[in-house]
Amino acid sequence: MLARRFPRRVDWGRVGTAGLVGVLLAGLCGCQMPQRKGRVQAERRWRLARAEVTARLAGELLKAGQLDDAAEELAKARELNPDDPALTLLEARIALARADLEAAARALGQVPPDSPVHAEAQYLRGVLAQQLGRWSRAAQYYRDALALAPGDAAALAALVQVLLQQSRANEAMTVLEQQRARLERTPAYQAALAETLEQLGAFDEAAEAWRRVVMRCGADDARYRLALALFSAGRYDEAQRVIEDVLDRPPATASAAVLKVLRARCLLYRGQTAEAQAALRALLRDDPRNVAAMIGLAEASLLAGRIDEASSLAEQAGRLHPDDPRVLELRAALRAARGDRETAMMLARRLRQREPENAIAAAILSRLAEGR
Repeated sequence: MLARRFPRRVDWGRVGTAGLVGVLLAGLCGCQMPQRKGRVQAERRWRLARAEVTARLAGELLKAGQLDDAAEELAKARELNPDDPALTLLEARIALARADLEAAARALGQVPPDSPVHAEAQYLRGVLAQQLGRWSRAAQYYRDALALAPGDAAALAALVQVLLQQSRANEAMTVLEQQRARLERTPAYQAALAETLEQLGAFDEAAEAWRRVVMRCGADDARYRLALALFSAGRYDEAQRVIEDVLDRPPATASAAVLKVLRARCLLYRGQTAEAQAALRALLRDDPRNVAAMIGLAEASLLAGRIDEASSLAEQAGRLHPDDPRVLELRAALRAARGDRETAMMLARRLRQREPENAIAAAILSRLAEGR
């Protein structure tokens, strides 16, 4: 009875402690979820950042030509971020640099049309098609890349290059006009424009485009192309000044030997024949197989009316470089001038086989066909 009337005494201190522990445990369980989630997110951010740094290193190694090291760093990046489509493109780039076209094709086949890197994938598919010699397909891929990324100067330059490879200079000029507002100020645009103008025979305009490239980037390769365009335009004084400027810049460029021959030819066409011949003979002493110097000397002899001497030099060049288009042009023209119709036609046909659009071959064949 007493137990019913007076319930067992409750230890309120114990109850308070238990309640407090319960509250704390509930609080801890509630806090652990966001803490764990935050930790996972932080780890993911770290992996992505690390993958980005590693991929950047792989790209730099690729540019430096260290392909095995680039592939190794790429593998590390893919372990950290296997779903990044940009890494698939980097894999394709490394494969293209290795000339492993099958591996490049496999990598590019993994990039779907709705990928955020689809434009660059189309560009690389163009590179692959170009390496396979599929010029029309390459042009279409580059067009797609340019349509997806209208400000992509690399895609524009590649498209123009492929069109020029197919002697489609007018079409290349149309493409350049369409992109002019976006890309006119870039060196890539001006270089593509210059090459197109050269194929169209507009060497004065090409020289001015190369001059704009030089102003924007100052590269010696652009100066070299400027000198060639000026020479082709008959602007020998300007060409010689540009050549001297390039040759005075250390270190000597890979095109230095060609430029020295061109400088001598500038002297020749400016009427300084003796100086030109002395310079060309000096180049031949340094390199007896210098075909450009042989052609320059033959040209000097021809301008002086010494056709036999010019023919002898041309035949010497022909023995050393039988399939060089410049040698074939000179030999065919000299044979035609000396009345050796049969040999001239044979040489002109060989020249046309190597360069179907060669104007000199066409002129010689047309003239000989007419009996002139």
